[in-house]
Amino acid sequence: MIVSPHAGVANELVIDGDNGYIRELDLRQWATVAVDLLSNQVLLKQMGNRSTEIVKKFSFEAAANGMHAAIIKATNKNRNNYDAIKKILIVSLMRPLGTTGVQTHVNTFTDYLDSISQPWQLVTPFSAPKFLLYPLLVLRRLIAPISPAAAVWLYRNGHAWLLGFALKPVLKLNAKASIYAQCPVSANVALINRRSVTQQIALVVHFNISQADEWADKGMISQEGKIYKGITDFEQRVIPQVDKLIFVSAYMQKKVQERIPEINKVAQQVIPNFVADPTPQSKTSFDADLIAIGTLEPRKNQTYLLDIISAAKNLGKQLTLTLVGDGPDRVLLENKVKKMGISDQVFFKGFVPNGSSLITRHQAFIHVAKIENLPISLIEALAYARPIFATAVGGVPELFIDGVNGRIVPLDDANEAAKIIITALQNQTLLDNFGEAARNHFLNNFEQKLLGNRLCQYLVSSNGLDQNQIKKELLP
Repeated sequence: MIVSPHAGVANELVIDGDNGYIRELDLRQWATVAVDLLSNQVLLKQMGNRSTEIVKKFSFEAAANGMHAAIIKATNKNRNNYDAIKKILIVSLMRPLGTTGVQTHVNTFTDYLDSISQPWQLVTPFSAPKFLLYPLLVLRRLIAPISPAAAVWLYRNGHAWLLGFALKPVLKLNAKASIYAQCPVSANVALINRRSVTQQIALVVHFNISQADEWADKGMISQEGKIYKGITDFEQRVIPQVDKLIFVSAYMQKKVQERIPEINKVAQQVIPNFVADPTPQSKTSFDADLIAIGTLEPRKNQTYLLDIISAAKNLGKQLTLTLVGDGPDRVLLENKVKKMGISDQVFFKGFVPNGSSLITRHQAFIHVAKIENLPISLIEALAYARPIFATAVGGVPELFIDGVNGRIVPLDDANEAAKIIITALQNQTLLDNFGEAARNHFLNNFEQKLLGNRLCQYLVSSNGLDQNQIKKELLP
């Protein structure tokens, strides 16, 4: 038995350390004591026997009244403590480690959760038994060259099945967990398998407009095909069913609200992506003028970057560029570099673990994607106190202020973009001011502790749930 020193008659039933424990009303402390006690069966039995002897001296009614008062007081005055110790279950279709923004977000968030001792668990299809996982991975790889659309269907449905297989027993053991879904598919798996409304589901919108558009941009499905329509219909059905929504940019919140008006009834917040503070060091020499980090694919628009480098050369300035990342466009880009005669100005690094550490070895960061939600690579550039050159697409304008910590460049005029970049790079005072402003902007708006705390509190709070239903399920 664990009671509060304020528990009235019930307090008289417990001798601290003899047949139970007396602790202040702190549910985190109570939970720790309970776990220690339950793991020691000998002590548990001894305390049980002592309780039997002591309780004979008191009426059951008096003891029950005292315990009831303690429970009510703990529940009413310590709801925040109750929320804080709920485990956060992060569900995703992706591997735990990787180079995508989703994986970076998850790992940055879990690092923060570890720093505050907040319980969490990551559940993915890769948590399922390998004898189920590997055949699916092999089959998808065999199908992809023959029918990319079929491979997309298999990825979504096969990984959803595996995720459900892994998630179901975890939900059984965590009756009041907060579920943090990283995509609509993982949110749907959670909706299907959750055992109680107290297992609240929050979906974070990492995708751009729709996951259907992302697959189409990769050339895997057609915007006129059944798979595309199936994905958009799926999102319209699933997203309004979650308990909470988290958008990493106000831009994407507006776009999804326009596409699926039903989500306006769902509790939601804009909580930007964030990264840990890298504590940047000064750099007096540089590997190149500009650096870009990201998958080499059509949406990231690296071909336009090469157009800018070529345009600058025609203007008499040989800008140098480092491309960090790999992807389906690499061969195309390498061939274009040779054709343009800028092989000595563009350096392909491929995949680099912790590629953001290379940012300090460049004067500025450049990003010219066609569409973005809230790219983590730009936040990393801010953290490293580097000026940004970027196109004003999607949520990018929410990251920096033109003329304060960087410059916006046009998406359709390589010559004008080159002029803007050349002018800025030739003014060291301006670059220093941009860098200082970038660093301050990061610390005030995108730092891990600041936003990690905000995200954690939102996930474990009861906001967005049916309070009457919660009471029914929590109380006997």
